[in-house]
This record gives sequence, structure tokens and C-alpha cells, in this order.
Amino acid sequence: MKTFSQFLVEVLLIRGLSRTEKRGKKEKFAKKSKHSGSNVENMIQKEHEKNTKEGLTKKVSELGDYDIHKTKFNEAPGNGVAYAAVHRKTGRVHMYVTGKVNTDNKNTRVTSLSSHPDREISAHHLYHHLITHHKIVLQTDQVHTKGGRKTWNKLNQMKDIHVSKENGKPLLRGKRTFNANYQRDKFVKDKIISKSFSPKRHYNSVFVARAKS
Repeated sequence: MKTFSQFLVEVLLIRGLSRTEKRGKKEKFAKKSKHSGSNVENMIQKEHEKNTKEGLTKKVSELGDYDIHKTKFNEAPGNGVAYAAVHRKTGRVHMYVTGKVNTDNKNTRVTSLSSHPDREISAHHLYHHLITHHKIVLQTDQVHTKGGRKTWNKLNQMKDIHVSKENGKPLLRGKRTFNANYQRDKFVKDKIISKSFSPKRHYNSVFVARAKS
């Protein structure tokens, strides 16, 4: 079985190649892809099926037409965890989020999110379900993409979710004011994902989301 770190690196590297082919670079890899991210989806599907057969992945809840499966990756520091939204009729993984559980505060830091083009739910729906149903406290990484910002913006609008900065300060609400929650960051060279993201999309704010009491 792959470790959580090995699996995450593969996802990020393949995702980087998908972005490369979007920029028009000729890659042998690109000829095999029908759409951006297809290789990520196939790898995640195979890994999910393998972990299910080995008893490492278990169904933990339901969300609409989806079964939510959880996989644990035990390694230090912290424990790796993955949640998959599996479409009940097709058996396909339509959304896959990985994270690491902090050994101190038990917050789950989101490390990657992959989605299928045929998905019927959005990332903030899955995040909301994990927070309210499974009582998980989600935390962002220090690097945000444009899509990640939109997800946390929508999550911040939900009435039963409290989103704050790492220091506990509540986030501003509204489309016009939400960008004020972020601060531009310089290109982070020591992060693998930085190699596949534009420096213009880097922000250095860490957010925490939990269910309102």
C-alpha cells in the first residue's frame, strides 16, 4: 500500500502535467487525456477500489446520491485521511479530498481536492457535510488557488458554519469583502504544489471551519 505522502505527490504531479498541456506544450501524456484531470480521476478510482478490497476504506455516511467513504493513512507526523464521494449508481468517485489530522488540535488540514466532471455536488457541499455530520474541523493549507478561494467563500456564507482565521478572527462575508481576508504571498519554492501554480494565485492566509454551536 502506498503511503499518504506518495499518493499525494502522484496526484499533484499528474495535476501539474494536466495544467502543462493546457498551456499548449506538446506532451506524450496529453495525447492520452480526453480532458484535464482524467489521469487523476482514473488513478484515484483505482486506488479507492484497491483500498476498499483491502478493507482500508469504509463507508461512513451518505450525502444525497453519494456514499461517503473514509480511508486512513497512518504515518507521522499526523495521520493522513481521505474522503471520497462515490456515486451510488455508477460506483465512480466524483470527489476526493485528502487531509492530515493535526496531532495537537485534531484539525484536519486539507491537502488536495480532486473532482470528476460529471459530479453532482460541489466542494463546499462535501466540506459542509464533513463538518456538520462528522464533526470535523477543517483547516486550509497556506497556499490557496482561485478555485479554493471560491470554495471557502461559499462555505463562509453558510449559516451553520463558522469560518475564521487561524488566530480565531472571524472572516468578512460577502463577495466584495471576502478578498480582504487574503494577503498576497510570494512564490513558495519549498512546496511541491507551487511548481504547478502561478505565483499570482498564492495567498498566505490559513482558515479554519467548524460547525456553529
